[in-house]
Amino acid sequence: MTNEEVKLLFHQSLQPLGFKRKGNKWIMAGQELNKGVYLQKSGYSNSYYINYGFNFRELGFKPGVFQFTLRCTHTLDLEYNTDDVLRQKIAEAPR
Repeated sequence: MTNEEVKLLFHQSLQPLGFKRKGNKWIMAGQELNKGVYLQKSGYSNSYYINYGFNFRELGFKPGVFQFTLRCTHTLDLEYNTDDVLRQKIAEAPR
C-alpha cells in the first residue's frame, strides 16, 4: 500500500463522519469539542503513527492544535501487505 493509498483510505473513512482533511490531519469542529486524527510519518521506516486529539473550543485553541493528544499503540507499516487488514479494521471500527 502506498502513502497516498493510506491517506485516501483514511479520508474515505473519516469524511462521512464529518471530518475535513488538511494535509495529514482530519479535523471535526463540534459545538463544544474539536476532534482530530492525524498520520505522522516515521523517520525510521515506511510506516505511520496514528495520532488523535481533542480540545475544548472555549479554551480558544485553533482547529488542528490539540490540548490532548494520544497515539495508537500500533504503527501502520507500509512495508507489509496491510491492504486487507487495514480495510477490515476500518470497516469494524465503531461509527
